[in-house]
Amino acid sequence: MTSHFDHRPSCRASRRHPRQRTRRGIALLVCVFVMSVCFTLVLNVCDTESLQSTALNNTLDYQKALYLANAAAHDALQQLETNYAWTAGIPSTPFPPGSATSFYSATVASGTGGTVIINASGTSNTTTRKVQITITQGA
Repeated sequence: MTSHFDHRPSCRASRRHPRQRTRRGIALLVCVFVMSVCFTLVLNVCDTESLQSTALNNTLDYQKALYLANAAAHDALQQLETNYAWTAGIPSTPFPPGSATSFYSATVASGTGGTVIINASGTSNTTTRKVQITITQGA
């Protein structure tokens, strides 16, 4: 009994035309080129996102340091409201309490003509901002 399905490859199927091999080679090259372009685009997007993240963190530290310097100035002003002769200053104080990266401090000095000068600074990570206030006592 003969089978209708012959599993042997025909002579025509086993031999490929040279043009078919060239087409397969070109298809492989196009595929590799497209994958290279996609990889380059993904790498560029990742690099851009990393740069933007770093810029955002620097901006946050810059603003936080300014807020801390203002907090030091307000703390010193509050001390001066209760005692105008106070010149002890504010030592480096972590904020929030227990923080290892955010600090504020202030110095208070008497100026000329009855003025008081407050030099406040705030530090967040490696960024430091300074605020100076000059107060003149009214008559």
